[in-house]
Amino acid sequence: MDSIEAEKNQIPEIKNPDEIIFLGTVLGVFLVVQKDDSLYLIDQHATHERILFNKFIENMKRSQKLLFPYVIETQSDDDDEYLKSVSDQLHSCGFSLHSDGTGRWEFSEIPANYIGTEESLAEDLLGKHIPPQDLLYSLAAKTACRGAVKDGTFLDAASAKDLAVQAFSLTEKTCPHGRPLWVEFSKDNLFRLIRRTE
Repeated sequence: MDSIEAEKNQIPEIKNPDEIIFLGTVLGVFLVVQKDDSLYLIDQHATHERILFNKFIENMKRSQKLLFPYVIETQSDDDDEYLKSVSDQLHSCGFSLHSDGTGRWEFSEIPANYIGTEESLAEDLLGKHIPPQDLLYSLAAKTACRGAVKDGTFLDAASAKDLAVQAFSLTEKTCPHGRPLWVEFSKDNLFRLIRRTE
Protein backbone atom coordinates (compact mmCIF):
# COMPACT_ATOMS: atom_id res chain seq x y z
CA MET A 1 0.00 0.00 0.00
CA ASP A 2 3.00 2.33 0.44
CA SER A 3 3.50 2.45 -3.32
CA ILE A 4 -0.14 3.53 -3.71
CA GLU A 5 0.17 6.35 -1.17
CA ALA A 6 3.51 7.49 -2.58
CA GLU A 7 2.09 8.55 -5.93
CA LYS A 8 -0.83 10.63 -4.66
CA ASN A 9 -0.84 14.22 -5.83
CA GLN A 10 -3.53 16.67 -4.71
CA ILE A 11 -5.74 18.29 -7.34
CA PRO A 12 -8.50 20.78 -6.40
CA GLU A 13 -11.88 19.07 -6.22
CA ILE A 14 -14.51 20.19 -8.71
CA LYS A 15 -17.46 21.36 -6.67
CA ASN A 16 -19.48 22.56 -9.67
CA PRO A 17 -19.57 20.24 -12.70
CA ASP A 18 -20.90 23.15 -14.78
CA GLU A 19 -17.36 24.58 -14.67
CA ILE A 20 -16.46 21.83 -17.16
CA ILE A 21 -17.62 22.05 -20.78
CA PHE A 22 -17.33 18.84 -22.80
CA LEU A 23 -16.54 19.71 -26.43
CA GLY A 24 -16.10 16.30 -28.03
CA THR A 25 -13.82 13.32 -28.58
CA VAL A 26 -10.79 13.29 -30.84
CA LEU A 27 -8.75 10.39 -32.26
CA GLY A 28 -10.99 7.94 -30.41
CA VAL A 29 -8.87 8.50 -27.30
CA PHE A 30 -9.13 12.02 -25.92
CA LEU A 31 -12.04 13.87 -24.39
CA VAL A 32 -11.76 17.57 -25.24
CA VAL A 33 -12.82 19.71 -22.32
CA GLN A 34 -12.81 23.42 -21.48
CA LYS A 35 -12.35 24.43 -17.85
CA ASP A 36 -11.67 27.98 -16.74
CA ASP A 37 -9.19 29.45 -19.24
CA SER A 38 -7.71 26.14 -20.34
CA LEU A 39 -8.37 23.43 -22.87
CA TYR A 40 -7.75 19.82 -21.75
CA LEU A 41 -7.24 16.60 -23.65
CA ILE A 42 -8.24 13.86 -21.21
CA ASP A 43 -7.09 10.30 -21.89
CA GLN A 44 -10.35 8.38 -21.41
CA HIS A 45 -8.69 4.99 -20.87
CA ALA A 46 -6.10 6.24 -18.36
CA THR A 47 -8.74 8.19 -16.42
CA HIS A 48 -11.20 5.29 -16.24
CA GLU A 49 -8.31 2.98 -15.32
CA ARG A 50 -7.41 5.22 -12.35
CA ILE A 51 -11.05 5.30 -11.19
CA LEU A 52 -11.36 1.49 -11.34
CA PHE A 53 -7.97 1.06 -9.64
CA ASN A 54 -9.10 3.27 -6.73
CA LYS A 55 -12.36 1.31 -6.40
CA PHE A 56 -10.45 -1.98 -6.31
CA ILE A 57 -8.18 -0.70 -3.52
CA GLU A 58 -11.09 0.76 -1.53
CA ASN A 59 -13.14 -2.44 -1.75
CA MET A 60 -10.43 -5.07 -1.85
CA LYS A 61 -11.65 -6.93 1.24
CA ARG A 62 -15.06 -7.58 -0.34
CA SER A 63 -15.22 -11.03 -1.95
CA GLN A 64 -17.51 -12.86 -4.30
CA LYS A 65 -17.93 -16.62 -4.19
CA LEU A 66 -17.43 -18.38 -7.49
CA LEU A 67 -20.01 -20.91 -8.61
CA PHE A 68 -17.18 -22.84 -10.25
CA PRO A 69 -13.77 -22.25 -8.63
CA TYR A 70 -10.90 -20.97 -10.72
CA VAL A 71 -8.22 -23.65 -10.89
CA ILE A 72 -4.57 -22.90 -11.53
CA GLU A 73 -2.20 -25.77 -12.27
CA THR A 74 1.37 -24.74 -11.51
CA GLN A 75 4.16 -25.77 -13.86
CA SER A 76 7.03 -25.83 -11.39
CA ASP A 77 7.98 -26.01 -7.72
CA ASP A 78 8.96 -22.35 -8.01
CA ASP A 79 5.38 -21.44 -8.93
CA ASP A 80 4.07 -23.44 -5.96
CA GLU A 81 6.50 -21.75 -3.58
CA TYR A 82 5.58 -18.37 -4.98
CA LEU A 83 1.84 -18.89 -4.46
CA LYS A 84 2.53 -20.05 -0.90
CA SER A 85 4.64 -16.94 -0.28
CA VAL A 86 1.89 -14.55 -1.45
CA SER A 87 -1.13 -16.38 -0.04
CA ASP A 88 -1.45 -13.93 2.88
CA GLN A 89 -1.51 -10.96 0.48
CA LEU A 90 -4.10 -12.71 -1.68
CA HIS A 91 -6.30 -13.48 1.33
CA SER A 92 -6.06 -9.87 2.51
CA CYS A 93 -7.55 -8.55 -0.74
CA GLY A 94 -10.42 -11.04 -1.01
CA PHE A 95 -9.06 -14.21 -2.63
CA SER A 96 -9.77 -17.57 -1.02
CA LEU A 97 -7.30 -20.19 -2.25
CA HIS A 98 -6.33 -23.72 -1.36
CA SER A 99 -3.70 -26.15 -2.63
CA ASP A 100 -3.98 -29.93 -2.47
CA GLY A 101 -0.16 -30.20 -2.57
CA THR A 102 0.01 -31.53 -6.13
CA GLY A 103 0.36 -28.18 -7.92
CA ARG A 104 -3.38 -27.67 -8.19
CA TRP A 105 -4.59 -24.38 -6.65
CA GLU A 106 -8.29 -23.74 -6.28
CA PHE A 107 -9.70 -20.22 -5.90
CA SER A 108 -13.22 -20.36 -4.47
CA GLU A 109 -13.55 -16.59 -3.89
CA ILE A 110 -12.11 -13.57 -5.66
CA PRO A 111 -12.30 -9.83 -4.88
CA ALA A 112 -15.69 -8.35 -5.80
CA ASN A 113 -14.05 -5.88 -8.20
CA TYR A 114 -11.64 -8.33 -9.82
CA ILE A 115 -12.11 -8.50 -13.59
CA GLY A 116 -10.56 -11.53 -15.18
CA THR A 117 -10.92 -15.15 -16.19
CA GLU A 118 -9.24 -18.24 -14.79
CA GLU A 119 -6.57 -17.83 -17.49
CA SER A 120 -5.95 -14.17 -16.75
CA LEU A 121 -5.68 -14.88 -13.01
CA ALA A 122 -2.99 -17.49 -13.74
CA GLU A 123 -1.16 -14.95 -15.91
CA ASP A 124 -1.58 -12.18 -13.28
CA LEU A 125 -0.08 -14.37 -10.57
CA LEU A 126 2.46 -16.50 -12.40
CA GLY A 127 3.39 -14.52 -15.52
CA LYS A 128 5.95 -12.72 -13.37
CA HIS A 129 6.60 -13.47 -9.75
CA ILE A 130 5.76 -9.99 -8.44
CA PRO A 131 7.33 -9.29 -5.02
CA PRO A 132 4.71 -9.81 -2.28
CA GLN A 133 4.74 -6.14 -1.24
CA ASP A 134 3.85 -5.08 -4.81
CA LEU A 135 1.35 -7.83 -5.63
CA LEU A 136 -1.86 -6.05 -4.59
CA TYR A 137 -0.91 -2.95 -6.58
CA SER A 138 -0.14 -5.10 -9.62
CA LEU A 139 -3.45 -7.00 -9.39
CA ALA A 140 -5.41 -3.76 -8.99
CA ALA A 141 -3.62 -2.16 -11.96
CA LYS A 142 -4.19 -5.17 -14.25
CA THR A 143 -7.84 -5.43 -13.23
CA ALA A 144 -8.37 -1.72 -13.84
CA CYS A 145 -6.69 -1.86 -17.24
CA ARG A 146 -8.89 -4.77 -18.37
CA GLY A 147 -12.09 -3.04 -17.21
CA ALA A 148 -11.36 0.49 -18.43
CA VAL A 149 -13.00 1.95 -21.53
CA LYS A 150 -10.79 1.18 -24.51
CA ASP A 151 -9.27 3.53 -27.06
CA GLY A 152 -11.63 3.85 -30.00
CA THR A 153 -14.75 3.60 -27.82
CA PHE A 154 -16.87 6.71 -28.29
CA LEU A 155 -18.76 7.70 -25.15
CA ASP A 156 -22.06 9.56 -25.27
CA ALA A 157 -21.83 13.20 -24.17
CA ALA A 158 -23.25 12.61 -20.67
CA SER A 159 -20.86 9.72 -19.95
CA ALA A 160 -17.90 11.63 -21.36
CA LYS A 161 -18.64 14.70 -19.24
CA ASP A 162 -19.11 12.53 -16.15
CA LEU A 163 -15.70 10.92 -16.77
CA ALA A 164 -14.14 14.37 -17.21
CA VAL A 165 -15.69 15.63 -13.95
CA GLN A 166 -14.34 12.56 -12.14
CA ALA A 167 -10.91 13.12 -13.69
CA PHE A 168 -10.60 16.55 -12.10
CA SER A 169 -11.91 15.22 -8.77
CA LEU A 170 -9.22 12.54 -8.48
CA THR A 171 -6.40 13.05 -6.02
CA GLU A 172 -3.98 11.36 -8.44
CA LYS A 173 -3.27 12.82 -11.85
CA THR A 174 -1.72 9.68 -13.37
CA CYS A 175 -3.01 6.22 -14.21
CA PRO A 176 -1.66 3.30 -12.12
CA HIS A 177 1.12 2.85 -14.69
CA GLY A 178 2.26 6.47 -14.32
CA ARG A 179 0.78 8.00 -17.50
CA PRO A 180 -0.78 11.46 -17.12
CA LEU A 181 -4.58 11.62 -17.23
CA TRP A 182 -4.62 14.79 -19.30
CA VAL A 183 -2.66 17.46 -21.10
CA GLU A 184 -3.53 21.11 -20.42
CA PHE A 185 -3.30 23.98 -22.91
CA SER A 186 -3.82 27.32 -21.20
CA LYS A 187 -5.38 30.21 -23.10
CA ASP A 188 -2.10 32.14 -22.80
CA ASN A 189 -0.09 29.26 -24.26
CA LEU A 190 -2.56 28.76 -27.11
CA PHE A 191 -2.49 32.47 -27.91
CA ARG A 192 1.31 32.36 -27.93
CA LEU A 193 1.30 29.42 -30.32
CA ILE A 194 -0.76 31.35 -32.87
CA ARG A 195 1.06 34.62 -32.13
CA ARG A 196 -2.10 36.26 -30.95
CA THR A 197 -0.17 38.15 -28.27
CA GLU A 198 2.06 39.96 -30.76
